[in-house]
Amino acid sequence: MKMYIAGQWVDRDNTMLVLNPFDQSIVDAVPKGSAADVELAINSAARGAGVMGKMPAYERYAILRRTGFDGRKIRGSG
Repeated sequence: MKMYIAGQWVDRDNTMLVLNPFDQSIVDAVPKGSAADVELAINSAARGAGVMGKMPAYERYAILRRTGFDGRKIRGSG
């Protein structure tokens, strides 16, 4: 598995196992991000928020619709 940071899929040598909480079986091995990875991800998200903030609402809606996102499900009203 890779991490998606700042528009790129990246891999790391250092990984950690994800275990099924029911039977402790291994689900996957995922990369352990570094502090630099976190900083890059936060900075990229902040830049993206600026771009999205300048975009008209109907364009943001169109993007979310293409991804299948339904905010009503998060709120529990849908």
